[in-house]
Amino acid sequence: MDLPYSEKLDEICAVRDELYEEIFAELFSRVTELYQRFKSEVRPITDEELETILTELPLRLFTVSERLADIRMRMSVTKLENKHKRIALIQTYSIEPEYEGLSQTAVRELVSTRVDDEMRDDEIAVMVYSSLIDRIEGELSFSRELIMGSKKL
Repeated sequence: MDLPYSEKLDEICAVRDELYEEIFAELFSRVTELYQRFKSEVRPITDEELETILTELPLRLFTVSERLADIRMRMSVTKLENKHKRIALIQTYSIEPEYEGLSQTAVRELVSTRVDDEMRDDEIAVMVYSSLIDRIEGELSFSRELIMGSKKL
């Protein structure tokens, strides 16, 4: 089934995944592996693996949190820049001579459409950051649960 905008969504997800690989992948690389070992009924988790979960993972999560804060800041700055850009575009497009003779409502609609079209990529950047943040928060939560579960053993 071909969903509307699926090509654009795939492109956005690819950018998000690329950022994840670049910034966070190595920090979460052992989490899934250690979780599988933790849940294994075939071969119980070793004391060494438990020690890794309890000592190495919290240190990695600290680094993840620092990098996540950087991504949040980038998203906030992007939102702020988008707001300023939108205002400037509205001011620029509102004085176009081609709108002469149109009602204020028609002018507002035309300006809004033009601004939305021009801002699309800027808004997509915010969506990419937001999606990446959601993904990292989920992995952080999963990692913390793994640590808490390991403490019970």
